[in-house]
Amino acid sequence: MKSALQLRFLWLYVNSKEDMPMVITSTPPSSNKTSKDYKSWKEDREQYKTWLRIDSAAMGLLNGSIDSTQSSHVVNLFTSKIWDTLYKINVKDQQSLNVYALVEEIWSLNWDSVTPMPDHIGKIIDICCQIVEGKNAMDDIMLAYAIFQSPPNDNIE
Repeated sequence: MKSALQLRFLWLYVNSKEDMPMVITSTPPSSNKTSKDYKSWKEDREQYKTWLRIDSAAMGLLNGSIDSTQSSHVVNLFTSKIWDTLYKINVKDQQSLNVYALVEEIWSLNWDSVTPMPDHIGKIIDICCQIVEGKNAMDDIMLAYAIFQSPPNDNIE
């Protein structure tokens, strides 16, 4: 999606690099069409309309690429807020679910006495690295506990 927006020169609107101009009132400041205030108002109004048209094009691409369950989260938002909301729904929330699954996996691992112990410990360390890559803390004490709790209880004398 990011590539499609960049290809159409719309990415600046999504990542808020192209700031929304000040909202212009619909009535001109004076009725004299030759006054400086009127010309400035008209120029600002055209700039605002242009920004809205381009932002609407970016919104159309974004809204066209999401399913109905996500569209309720982005109703009446400008493009940059749509992107932020979709990022939270699809990336941050998914990372949290993935981390939860990884933590569950690490606590359920048991050494099967067939796999060499270094390989078993390597698997635990690999899962810990995945948890850390998901921007979550995994300290050495938790790692040590995961390793020590993983041997089967029947081998402990």
